[in-house]
Amino acid sequence: ALGLARILEDRKVESQVLGNIGLIYRSLGELPKALEYHQQALAIDREIGYRQGEAANLGNIGLIYRNLGELPKALDAWARALAFPQLPPGTRKLIEERLEETRRELGEPAFSEWARDFLRPLAIEERLRQARHAEKVGNFREAIRLYEDAIDRAREFPEHQAETLSRFGTALRQAGELLRAADVLGKAFLALPALASREQKAAICLEQARVARILDGFEDAMLHYFDAYRFFKQAGDELGMALVDDELGILELTLQMIPDAIREMEEAREIYLRLGQETRASIIERALRDAHNISAEETVADVHRKG
Repeated sequence: ALGLARILEDRKVESQVLGNIGLIYRSLGELPKALEYHQQALAIDREIGYRQGEAANLGNIGLIYRNLGELPKALDAWARALAFPQLPPGTRKLIEERLEETRRELGEPAFSEWARDFLRPLAIEERLRQARHAEKVGNFREAIRLYEDAIDRAREFPEHQAETLSRFGTALRQAGELLRAADVLGKAFLALPALASREQKAAICLEQARVARILDGFEDAMLHYFDAYRFFKQAGDELGMALVDDELGILELTLQMIPDAIREMEEAREIYLRLGQETRASIIERALRDAHNISAEETVADVHRKG
């Protein structure tokens, strides 16, 4: 079912299947594995704006953390879940009961400390949510305002700075403020925590490449693309690798670096097809035909020159 959802590119179904796999692992007592699947489902829910799924997965993540004995993390997940009106009444009642049990177990001083630490970064997350919504509807000026507010709030929370700056840089690019975007993205990369994931590093490098490409800084763009590809490869993220190959190939085609462009785009097409990304594969196929046509014309021209 998971493979079929990915082939059909149905992100909502993919999230639901991942969540169900998480439930199965939890019933088997394999809590770390269950947590992994629910977190994957949660990421998709947030990406596509599937609030009911987000609420359900947060509730399940809280139960897993509770069983693992990580009570503050359980409280974090449950508090976020309870904020959604889409949460089914039965699930809401269960979470409220578990939250109260955990509150008693922690004791009032520890619970009050959790509440204080939870609410402050929550305001940052709410600003980021509002900013992403503004981006989706094309209101980039409002998105920039919200990101600036989030950055001010994130100064006391280093773990939030890199993501906030990265999203801000993307919004600036979309608004056409390219020089400012390049500066903010550079700060985002420097703000990454020591244990930042390779996916986080790759995402910022990819965005830096896009900004540099639009600014005609082709050499910088290519260096950022190379870095993004390296991080995606280290993370085992094939789709990320394909996206880099795709964009880098188009850039190399523009720069008349035809053999390089063909190599990048062929790899992108191969990965897209392997992952069931048929639409992306067909788009890159058209660009590949253009590259092969140019290559053939250059070969003919070389023959004529030598003749």
